[in-house]
Amino acid sequence: DTSPEVVTAAHTSFQNAFGATNSKYWKVVSFAKNALLSEFQYVLDINTTPDSLSNHLKKEGKKSKKKSKKQQAAAAVENDTENSNEKQQKRNNKKSEHGGGSSSKENTERYERVIASTLCALATLVAKEIENQAEDDTANDDGKWWFDAYRGLLCDTNAWRFINDKSPLLRNAAYLLCASCLSHRGVAVQVLPLIAPTLLRCMSETYVPNMDNLWTALLALAQYDQCWTYGKKKSFLTRLCNLIQVDILTACKYLRSFLLFIPRAYLFDTPSSSYVVDDVDESGAESDRKNKKKKKKKKKT
Repeated sequence: DTSPEVVTAAHTSFQNAFGATNSKYWKVVSFAKNALLSEFQYVLDINTTPDSLSNHLKKEGKKSKKKSKKQQAAAAVENDTENSNEKQQKRNNKKSEHGGGSSSKENTERYERVIASTLCALATLVAKEIENQAEDDTANDDGKWWFDAYRGLLCDTNAWRFINDKSPLLRNAAYLLCASCLSHRGVAVQVLPLIAPTLLRCMSETYVPNMDNLWTALLALAQYDQCWTYGKKKSFLTRLCNLIQVDILTACKYLRSFLLFIPRAYLFDTPSSSYVVDDVDESGAESDRKNKKKKKKKKKT
C-alpha cells in the first residue's frame, strides 16, 4: 500500500494470523495466489472505473464475513447503517450533480490507491517468483513455467496503460512493475514489446519522487538490444537531457550505467540502421513533420 500506516498494520495483522516466520510468508501467498491474480485481473481491467471499483470492494467485504449467529446480528445492525449510508450517499450524489462532487473525488482517490497497491503487489509477486526460481530452471513441479499463471495479466495492455497515466502515483507503481518484470530475461522477452514504447516516452517525466523507480526501469530496459527499435534517436536524446535536468542528483546514480548499455550503432549510425523504425512517440512525429515542411520550402525556393 502507498500509506506507511496501512503497510505497518497489514504486516502486523499478517504476522498475528500466520506467525512471524518469513519462510511461511510465501507458502501463504502461494496458496492464495490464484485468488490474488483473479482480483488483480478485475482491478486492472480497463472497464473498471472508480465507481465500479468502490462498489466491488464493498461487495467483497460483505462476502468475506462469516455467518455466525453473533456476526449475523452484528451484520443486521451493520446493514441498517449501510442502508442509511447508502441513502446519505444518494443525497450526496444529488448534491454533487448540482456542483458538489465530493463522492466522486473520494472514489477517484480510492481507485488510484487501490490500483497503485495492486501494481506494487504484482511487482512484489513477480520479484519473489524470480527469487525463488533460477532463471534457467523455468519449470515448476507440475512441469509448468511459473509465468504462465501471470500471462493473462502481464501480456495484456491493461496492466501497462498506467505507465503514462496522468496520476504520478500510478506511474510510479507502474515503473516498479516494469523493473520487476525486466529483471528476468524470460519474462522480459514476453512483455518488452508492451513496455518499451511507452516507457521510452516516459523519459519526459517531471515528477521528482518518481525518478528512482523510472531510472531503475530504464536501466533494466536498456539491457535488451530490442528496446532501441521502439524510439527515434532525436526524441530519445532530447528526453534524456530533459530527464537529467529535472533531477540531476538521482540521474547521477544511474546515468553512467545507462549510457554503457546504449548501442553505438543506435547513436551514430545513419538512418538506414536497423535500430531506426517507425516511431510512436509524439515528439518524434512532430520532428518528422517539421523536417517535411523544411524540405517543401527548399523545393519551392
